[in-house]
Amino acid sequence: CNLTNNCPIDDFFPKYGRDGFFLRDAFNVLSNTALVHFFESRGLRTIVNDNGKIFPWDESAKSVLLVLEKELAKRKVRTFLGSPVLEIISEKERLFSVKAVNGSIATFDRVILATGGVSYPETGSTGDGYKMAERLGHTIIPPRPALVAVIVKENYPASLMGLSLSGISLTIFNDTRKIFSGKGDLVFTAKGVSGPLVLSNSGMISERLSRNAKLSLSIDQFPEIPRDKFDRTLSDHLTASSSKNARNAMRELVPERLAELFLDISGISGGKISNQITRKERMALSSLLKDLHLTIIGTLPIREAMVTRGGVSLKEIDPKTMASRIVKGLYLAGEVIDIDGDTGGFNLQAAFSTGYLAGLSAGRIEGS
Repeated sequence: CNLTNNCPIDDFFPKYGRDGFFLRDAFNVLSNTALVHFFESRGLRTIVNDNGKIFPWDESAKSVLLVLEKELAKRKVRTFLGSPVLEIISEKERLFSVKAVNGSIATFDRVILATGGVSYPETGSTGDGYKMAERLGHTIIPPRPALVAVIVKENYPASLMGLSLSGISLTIFNDTRKIFSGKGDLVFTAKGVSGPLVLSNSGMISERLSRNAKLSLSIDQFPEIPRDKFDRTLSDHLTASSSKNARNAMRELVPERLAELFLDISGISGGKISNQITRKERMALSSLLKDLHLTIIGTLPIREAMVTRGGVSLKEIDPKTMASRIVKGLYLAGEVIDIDGDTGGFNLQAAFSTGYLAGLSAGRIEGS
């Protein structure tokens, strides 16, 4: 139910990577402020959290759905539920036959394909739209998971599952080349890592893994202190904690479970007095605190991803109308097209805006 984000609309475009400006016309007809006005003018109050995410006041997706259902009823829109579509057949210019599983066939002069991706199939979004678009001649960029947790080779995360870290620095490498670096929050999972920093880069990660890239990540607990100065910082801390054991001294720097893990990896007994820690042991701790290195081997499956990366090629869609460049009378919108964004309401805004533009365009009288 994270409808959108309250950042300036120009700040939206980078959230979708290199293809962000494809959405310029869609955002012009339905911006984030216009979207909020749509819902609030229909009785749904919204709230904004510290990250700019906009939610319905009761934080319930059902409240959003109710507004949309009431709008359909008000405008006397006919809906056909429980009858999944099997195929869209383009008979001739601006004439389509739509076949449903119950055997019915309906004819339309325009069709908007907005069937979503393949994430969360229990919602009904099972990738059928890709097949329909492909049969009509469209190119489908292979669907991959985005906004999804990352799996790592090391078994460390299992002992840290559920532990959240705030204000850390995350760096992602392709072999030895740095491909991302940023600060924010992270959470450990049973098999790897998740949280905003990871989710925002998971689409890029899944895409590179599909090309057999060798990826790894590094977690820096103290990004504000340069690496070459951190050993002195740690040494001073251990000296100031000379009467404490290593376990208690480390707990003052990082959460307890992380402190235990770092001591275990470094081969240091938690009961060892801090001023007895050797230089070699201190250097090992310093390295872990500044560079917990993990090898990326995959992501959770696409059915568990928040968003699908891939879909109908943007080259085959007119961004000014969302009309197909392949089939006249066909329009595409939402997650079925090859665009995905950062976490924070950006994907829902893209879906609402492209859907709104597709609706305006499909309903426009020829020549007007």
